[in-house]
Amino acid sequence: MAVVVYVVIISRSSAISAAEERALSEARTQAGIVKAEIEVSLDTARARAQELMAVKQPGNTLKISREQVNAMMKQVLIENPQYIGVWTLWEPNAFDGQDSRYANTKEYGKSGRYFPYWNRGTGVISVEPIVDFDTGDWYQVPKSTKREYVTDLYTYPVMGKAVLMISVVAPIVVNDVFYGVAGETSLWIFFRKLQIG
Repeated sequence: MAVVVYVVIISRSSAISAAEERALSEARTQAGIVKAEIEVSLDTARARAQELMAVKQPGNTLKISREQVNAMMKQVLIENPQYIGVWTLWEPNAFDGQDSRYANTKEYGKSGRYFPYWNRGTGVISVEPIVDFDTGDWYQVPKSTKREYVTDLYTYPVMGKAVLMISVVAPIVVNDVFYGVAGETSLWIFFRKLQIG
């Protein structure tokens, strides 16, 4: 009888160990998939930030308009269905010194500050001004650290609806001067779909 009990205990222990190992292996696989998707998003944000840094390089005569950057961001959103939004947010008058010209418009709000949020919140690609940047980690952390940042999950209003998302953000910094950020947001449900299969 003691041998049977011993065999049952060892078998149970082996089964638990095997199940734990399978669970850990699956968790590592899923974490790798999510990490890869975040890296792709970060590469996109980083590339756009680097393109926009060119505008602020000393001696550069390149001029790019808000409309041109908006067209580029809209195209990024068209080509990347995994993003709910792409955006850039600049310090006051840092992009083109034209904030007063764009004040009180749909895309830039009361201040005219350059902060378009291109998104597909209604199922159709459209633009609206960014909100909550004075308190959002997705802006304040890269501003204070001048480093790339990946947010924790957070809720953000998109076309009037609260949406659970993750943002990846790259700062726009030239000669240690912070000008703004470029970022992408992905819906949390997208990452859940990756995990489910």
